[in-house]
Amino acid sequence: MRKLSMVLAMVIGAAASAPAFAQSASEAGFEADAGAWPVLRTAGFSEVDGAAGWHVAKTFPEELAALDGRTVRLFGYVMPLGPDGLGRHLMLTLGANDDPFHGDPLRVIEVTLEEAAPLSAGDRMLLEGRLELNRAPDTMQLFSLGNARPVTADAGV
Repeated sequence: MRKLSMVLAMVIGAAASAPAFAQSASEAGFEADAGAWPVLRTAGFSEVDGAAGWHVAKTFPEELAALDGRTVRLFGYVMPLGPDGLGRHLMLTLGANDDPFHGDPLRVIEVTLEEAAPLSAGDRMLLEGRLELNRAPDTMQLFSLGNARPVTADAGV
């Protein structure tokens, strides 16, 4: 019984001292709902496998369609598309545990930065860039962010 108590104390102590895995935008110094994720998540999609073959039927509500080609901000978690270090191409996910390649397409966006920036998997980042809706029926990808740049807390949200 004493051994079990010691193990539990170690586990509880480690959990209490461990940093929080996810950090909200407000904890990072940004507004709590920094970004366009709520609007992006209104997109609809369904896979169709019929006589004409496989395709993705996509819907973009009016509020979301109005953002196509416009500058938006998104706060999320970085998955570099290349080795960690200086890069321009990444996937940004809404949640720290989201799988950018096999997860929910409403929780991930492909990003191309204007200029190379330090990128490391799991970094939290607020980005600003041009939203592009992907209406192509041959991919699950719903949107991308182009000409993006990191936004710092001192730049305002």
